[in-house]
Amino acid sequence: TAIALAKDNKLPIVVANMNEKGNLLKIVNGDYSKCSIVK
Repeated sequence: TAIALAKDNKLPIVVANMNEKGNLLKIVNGDYSKCSIVK
């Protein structure tokens, strides 16, 4: 799965609310202020 691949390759997993307008654009621009990051 994608989660297993991310863990195997030591990539962070970003969890965000996609129901909030503009969140995806913020993530693409590097603003993770409203996200949870799992390492």
